[in-house]
Amino acid sequence: YIIFGFLLELLFFLWYNLDMKQKTRMIYTNYISENDIYIHHTLDSATETSKHYDIEMHNRIELLYLISGKLNYTVNGETFKVTEGDLVVINAHTPHALKIGAGVPYERILVQFSPRHIPLLKNQDLLYPFSFSENYRHILPDSLIANTKIKNIFSRLCKISLTDSPYKDAKLLSCIIELVTEIAI
Repeated sequence: YIIFGFLLELLFFLWYNLDMKQKTRMIYTNYISENDIYIHHTLDSATETSKHYDIEMHNRIELLYLISGKLNYTVNGETFKVTEGDLVVINAHTPHALKIGAGVPYERILVQFSPRHIPLLKNQDLLYPFSFSENYRHILPDSLIANTKIKNIFSRLCKISLTDSPYKDAKLLSCIIELVTEIAI
């Protein structure tokens, strides 16, 4: 019986680990509905085929920081290649879709928030980068954001989202405002 139990346990372990290679592993998700903030950290294993996500549109600004992997992001019908370290910036009410490249693990941090959270400061429109004038890009390459605080802010957002602090909402909003300020600079 001991040998049979061991073999059964070994088979289950092997089946589970092989099966998990084909599934998304959620690292964590935090959604704060009363403040309309969504933070999502995902790690997908490498797959043999690409994954496609349908076009979506919502009332929140979306920032996607690609930690690893390769993506094609379609925004308003235009497709952009996204590589490790790039930041995708999408305005609220903008149609967008995602295609994850095959053969490479994919990890991202996604932050969505309502534009109403960003204060209007005298003579400073922090939401200007999200207006997508002709001179602004939807993808900020790693080379452009490498010397900013953006990566650090994403990391702090993830850490805060895991806490049980009674001031969690205020801390998240503070980080989002700091993130938007870094992007606007």
